Amino acid sequence: ILHTIKDTGFVGTLDWRLNSTVLAIGSRDDKCTVVDIVAAEGDASSPLKRAQHIESNLFIDIVRPDWVNVVAFSPGGTILAIGDRTGAVVLYDYVPVRGGTPKVTHLTSFVMDGAILSLEWSPDGRWLYAGGEDFTVTVIA
Repeated sequence: ILHTIKDTGFVGTLDWRLNSTVLAIGSRDDKCTVVDIVAAEGDASSPLKRAQHIESNLFIDIVRPDWVNVVAFSPGGTILAIGDRTGAVVLYDYVPVRGGTPKVTHLTSFVMDGAILSLEWSPDGRWLYAGGEDFTVTVIA
């Protein structure tokens, strides 16, 4: 074990931002925690390969009214989708800031019947598919 991220609550979902060291963590603590994972030692050309020690730096906690069941970065990494137990799918604009905390701005929300249990972006990032306790898959454009 190289590293443990503490104080995350009961973790139900993880998603990497493509081609980055940014990890989104969804938990039953009613939040999505976004952290930066960096290798403190090891292969400098690849931050996560052959690391001898890994550190995580908290970027932001996005608080939701209930359990965060699923998180998903869009293929381009510019939108973070969060699905929670209330049936909400919330989209956030995600803009990295070099050497600082990313700018995360609420874009829009949708509410379904029942908890959201799965989110998946189409490969081109044009559509977001949501599935949950309502026994349907909903496509969000």
